[in-house]
Amino acid sequence: MKRGGRAERSASMKRIATTWRWNPGNDVAQRRGNLALPARAGGAVATSPDIKIRGPEDDTGVGPLQTPDGRYIIVRGRLWRAANPNLSVEEREALVRALMAARRAVRAAQVDGDTAGLSAARAAVDAAKTALGERGPVWWQDGAEDFNRHLVRNTPYRAWYAQIAGSKT
Repeated sequence: MKRGGRAERSASMKRIATTWRWNPGNDVAQRRGNLALPARAGGAVATSPDIKIRGPEDDTGVGPLQTPDGRYIIVRGRLWRAANPNLSVEEREALVRALMAARRAVRAAQVDGDTAGLSAARAAVDAAKTALGERGPVWWQDGAEDFNRHLVRNTPYRAWYAQIAGSKT
């Protein structure tokens, strides 16, 4: 088997999954998406700031930080447009399923070297993200400027983010 193949990546991911676990007891680590080493002797849990994943979004507030108006999520100090909250749960779930299927199609086309399939799959990803409201025209109606992909420090959310970031340290 060639180096870096699917089986090798899968084995690597299994090693990571058994080495690392989500630390439900550390709220700051959860909000930042940090993984934690298993508890060591004495009950101390070590976190790794270099390895980040997005936690599940549920009632515990785990997941990416969201701006007060709900328009953006913040990932590594950058604003990313959030999905339209006016979508019904069923519609949002269907669009997310379509997005994930399109992303899998992108990966399959890359592996196969299929340039036509890759273009079609990327178009499907774009269509799903546009339908979710993450791309294309903004979903809010008040005429406010779109700060998608801007650093928080260069937007009107700067003071709010500085206050939030200061309270977590």
